[in-house]
Amino acid sequence: MFKQSFLVVSLLTASCSVLAAGNHHQDKKHNALGHAPISIMADHLHKQGEWMVSYRYMDMQMSGLQMGKEDIGLDHTLSAEGKNYMMAPKDMQMKMHMLGMMYAPSDNITLMFMTNYLSNDMQMAMRMMNSMNGAMNNDMSMDAPMSDDMSNMGNGMSMDNSMAMQHMQMQTSSSGLGDSRIAALINAFNGDAYRSHFTIGLNLPTGDVAQTRTDNEGNKITLGYPMQLGTDTYNAFAAYTLTYQADQIQFGSQFNYETALEKNDAGYQPGDKIVWHNWAAIGINSDISISARLSYTDKDNFKGQDKKLNPMMMPSADANMRGVKQLDAAIGVNYVFNGKLLNGHRVAFELSKPISQDFDGIQMKTDSSLMLGWQKAF
Repeated sequence: MFKQSFLVVSLLTASCSVLAAGNHHQDKKHNALGHAPISIMADHLHKQGEWMVSYRYMDMQMSGLQMGKEDIGLDHTLSAEGKNYMMAPKDMQMKMHMLGMMYAPSDNITLMFMTNYLSNDMQMAMRMMNSMNGAMNNDMSMDAPMSDDMSNMGNGMSMDNSMAMQHMQMQTSSSGLGDSRIAALINAFNGDAYRSHFTIGLNLPTGDVAQTRTDNEGNKITLGYPMQLGTDTYNAFAAYTLTYQADQIQFGSQFNYETALEKNDAGYQPGDKIVWHNWAAIGINSDISISARLSYTDKDNFKGQDKKLNPMMMPSADANMRGVKQLDAAIGVNYVFNGKLLNGHRVAFELSKPISQDFDGIQMKTDSSLMLGWQKAF
């Protein structure tokens, strides 16, 4: 059903773009510097009666474990002499497809809707030690299934004999519709070289928090928090964006705050989140601009705990190990078509890497994040 809906939306988006290209004056000049980096959402308002459609694709890579600011080895995480977890994540890839639409009923207000489709793949390690004995039999059914025949792992499981401690490898995945967002961008004040606006909005719980895997006995096992697709909560969010532009230089800053309004049915409430973006961009010409961005994220731990997850089994099942303070650096490019073909279409990319990460408890480190995007206003 979703694939059919996704196809319909894509066709409507393409149709709108074709109509937009036909309705626009072909000699209208667009400026790539008028846009923030593609990772910045809701960066500017539109003129009365204007629509905009957008598509973004994000690919985030994560690997290795870190506790606080220090790296922590997989063996130490799993061993009885160390943190004594039965399982731990090794690496993960998150792919996100984002569709957005904006409409301006007036010059001072722009309305926004966004939704996304997520695909997550995580490789996990499970400890295998003779000293586990009966504890393995008691605990494995909770979140670490194992077949009676250790030589026949099945279900994507394999042995890793290259490490000091034997690990069993397991692949888990989840995919589906994520949370959606509605928001209003409200003009604040503008000058000859600067503009600013407020954003207020609501996160809609369209994403699932009951993603599972199937063990060797056919039981459904709830996946850890990073593998879930949404929050199952209504979250209020707000932002303030200030942009200064003169000649072929732009500076911008956007401060975001988000808080969950309730606990979800699973028994937990996502932590509050602050994100502060700051960027600078230079216009090479009217068609192309390059940007550099610094972003700081401060995310709190969850309140409560998913009743189906055992936090003693693995770090990613612990609601008290979701908080992080992170500083990211990014570079990006905007390109706007100004010819007769594809006039006004914008394509962009941005590559982001963390400078520092400080986690609450043990979590997977982010290696990089790539964002590709397309936009068209009409």
